[in-house]
Amino acid sequence: MPTIARIEGVQILIYADDHPPPHVHVRDAENEAMIDIRTGKVLRGELTKSKSKPLLKWVEINQLALMRNWNMIQSGQAPEVLK
Repeated sequence: MPTIARIEGVQILIYADDHPPPHVHVRDAENEAMIDIRTGKVLRGELTKSKSKPLLKWVEINQLALMRNWNMIQSGQAPEVLK
């Protein structure tokens, strides 16, 4: 379960051999959620309200890099760390 980024104290992960649709897992001290990379929608869980907007915007801005990481991790390659 590679951590590919930390944004505003939130850990962003992509699990190897995870199921479609392509998504990231986000985790902070209080909440955990799963976000669809392609749509930016929360599929499961919750985000802290104060972190939700900037985090979803970050996913939108980094969509191509996240998809590249999703594909790399699913094929057994090491991901890029994003900022």
